Amino acid sequence: DRTASLGLLYDMAYDGDGALHSHVCLKSAKKFIAQGNKVKVVVMLRGREMQHNKLAIDLANKFLTDSEEATVAVEKKPALEGRNVVMVLAPAGK
Repeated sequence: DRTASLGLLYDMAYDGDGALHSHVCLKSAKKFIAQGNKVKVVVMLRGREMQHNKLAIDLANKFLTDSEEATVAVEKKPALEGRNVVMVLAPAGK
């Protein structure tokens, strides 16, 4: 069916410290996943933060464990892409 909905991909981006927006991003991500959409989590690294990219990967993994209440499937595990750590989450049924 050509009119079938493919779902949307929402981008949740925050900087390396992530503490300020993490609860807001998490709440929005849960809402988007409950609606059947995918969520792309991006942790942006700047300058010297690139030397500590493991902390950004840990932050993305913490985001994943905090979102476990919602049924979430990891479509792409947290990985470094240039200056960003990227992870894609999808509803578990898809």
